[in-house]
Amino acid sequence: MFGPRRRPILGTALVIGASRASARREVERQTAAQAQREWDVQRAAEQQVRAQREEEERIHRAAEEKQRRKEEEEERVKRAVEEAVAKSTAAQQQQQGQYYGGPPPPPPGMGMPGDVMGPPPAYVAAPGSVPPGPGGLQHVPTVVMAAQGDPKGSVRYCTSCGTSCDVMDRFCRTCGLRQV
Repeated sequence: MFGPRRRPILGTALVIGASRASARREVERQTAAQAQREWDVQRAAEQQVRAQREEEERIHRAAEEKQRRKEEEEERVKRAVEEAVAKSTAAQQQQQGQYYGGPPPPPPGMGMPGDVMGPPPAYVAAPGSVPPGPGGLQHVPTVVMAAQGDPKGSVRYCTSCGTSCDVMDRFCRTCGLRQV
């Protein structure tokens, strides 16, 4: 009586146990695969970050190298200019010594023409100009004079250069001064 009934229950228990074990193995396999995928993604992200850092460092080193070369070139140019100025100055002093037959000229600021710190230039009146009056001021006649023998007064004289001008003239023919 109990014989035939036990076998189907035992068979069902075996099937249930086997399916649980296979389900457990499948879950473990999927978990391992998921962990491998996550590890691969993380490793790829780390490699990308590392590559970006290396690229930034390479660019930074290239920029520093370019800046260093630029500074070296500027230094070379500066030295070349200083050498050229020194040679030019030496040649100029040598030529001045040959032309003048004397010692080289004094350094700037010692009263030579063109020096910023030298004495102020002396101003000389131009030939034919009106000599200064008392106190250094010039007396410029401003009265319009009529020519002798001209009753209408149609001629007047320029207050700057003394040239005769017509009454209708607005500017002097000689110096261009505006007539009153």
